[in-house]
Amino acid sequence: MKNIIFFLLFFTSLVAFGQVSDSIKVKITGKWAMTKHVLPTADEAMNKIIKETKSTYEFKSDGSYSHTFSQIYEGKLYTVVKEGHWKISSDKKEITLFNSKFLPPHDKNGIVGDHHLVIIKLSKTEFVTNEYYYDEAVPGTSYYKKQ
Repeated sequence: MKNIIFFLLFFTSLVAFGQVSDSIKVKITGKWAMTKHVLPTADEAMNKIIKETKSTYEFKSDGSYSHTFSQIYEGKLYTVVKEGHWKISSDKKEITLFNSKFLPPHDKNGIVGDHHLVIIKLSKTEFVTNEYYYDEAVPGTSYYKKQ
């Protein structure tokens, strides 16, 4: 009898654990557009996104992703696209981006290291994470809305 109870408890915990992971995967799958990127400063937080800057992540259910970043610099539009794979960390607190690469014409300009997006908040419509932009010494907080 003890073995049956142990098995049922063990099986129930596995099912519940899998549902948390699946819930996060379902929520993050889709296209996300950045609405603001806030940097902590000595006095107050500062939104660093300028109107001409656009950043979008698209997380696909097959574990692949793309990240498109566009910005006007010196009057010219620059767009950089990265593609790779993503997975949810075992503690469900981060999304790991790995096996990433730049797409042409930026594929000759360097490599993309594996990195993590800390999940500060994730709902069906909002994703908040810490990440680096520009020449930041510390990561800022990025706010994304689902498209």
